[in-house]
Amino acid sequence: MDIFNDFVSLFTDKKFENVIRIRNNFFQITEEQNKILATLKAKRIKNPEFIGEFLGTVIVYKKRFEPSITLIKKLSKMTDRKVTVNEKGEFLFLCGRNLLRQSVIGYTDTVKKNGMVIVCDHEGLCLGYGRLLVYFDNRLSAEDVVVKNLLDLGDFLRREQSK
Repeated sequence: MDIFNDFVSLFTDKKFENVIRIRNNFFQITEEQNKILATLKAKRIKNPEFIGEFLGTVIVYKKRFEPSITLIKKLSKMTDRKVTVNEKGEFLFLCGRNLLRQSVIGYTDTVKKNGMVIVCDHEGLCLGYGRLLVYFDNRLSAEDVVVKNLLDLGDFLRREQSK
């Protein structure tokens, strides 16, 4: 559970409730689903492979946590570490591209260089997350990459298209 909590702590001090680990996957479950798991355990029935909302998985050989877009959307409501982008930046980010300085129209004071940030459109909707590569200042040119894209809403479509 530490690897999950370590990832969440990159964005917020708040904790997630009712999170369980099944093998290398993390899920957030409801109280009703928790009762179902208790019933299965009492009857010595094998645990399910999946239950609740999928939050992410541990990539064992890389020793890192890979979040789901569901987790990123939940974190976007819990954190103030955000970068806001214009429409062109939104399109490019959803296509898997990194963010250039010219695409960023706003950011919060809590973003840190090499820190994780939630990327939002101009209406505040979560598009994904990335790593802030440089701190925003006047020395940056419009073409400088400021956020490395780590996961965006278009990821699933790109993976399905490549099959």
